[in-house]
Order: sequence, then structure tokens, then C-alpha cells
Amino acid sequence: MVRGWHLPDSMRSSWRSSLLASHDERKIWGWLFMSIGSVFFVGYFIAVISKLLPPSNIAVISAMQNDWYYCFLVPLTLPIVVIAVYFHWLSMKVFKHA
Repeated sequence: MVRGWHLPDSMRSSWRSSLLASHDERKIWGWLFMSIGSVFFVGYFIAVISKLLPPSNIAVISAMQNDWYYCFLVPLTLPIVVIAVYFHWLSMKVFKHA
């Protein structure tokens, strides 16, 4: 009697080697996503705080100071995230006890 799904020995070694070979690639993708996320976080953070900064002659900062969309983006996203997390928790409880 076989329990579960098993790979043949010939496929098992090639599967392990492909996982080991892709470790460096996964590390590069991880650093790439973390870097892009950090750049966007800093950019949006500056956009939110730009209303508090003194008037600037730099075109990008001046455009952020005159814009009224991005300064409300993060503060208004937080309640939506809280609601989404609550519904995720609720659906997992319903699924667990169904």
C-alpha cells in the first residue's frame, strides 16, 4: 500500500538539483523585490510628508506638494487593509470549522 505521492528515484535527484540551482536565482529575485518595494515606500512616504515641507524649487517635490492624491493614499489604504485582514481571518475560521 502506497501512502501519498512519491517521485521515482531518477526524478528525485534531478528535482533536488533544480531546487539547489534555483536558490541563487530566488535570492536575486528576493533582493530585487525588496529593493523595488523599499524605493516605492520611500517615494510614497515623501509624497505623504511633502505637505509638511517648506516650498521647494525642485520640480518633483514641488509637484508632490501641489498634488492632493498621493498624500491621502497611504492613510486611506490602512483601514481597507484592516478590513481585508479581518475578512481573511473570518474566512479561515469558517473554512476551519466547516
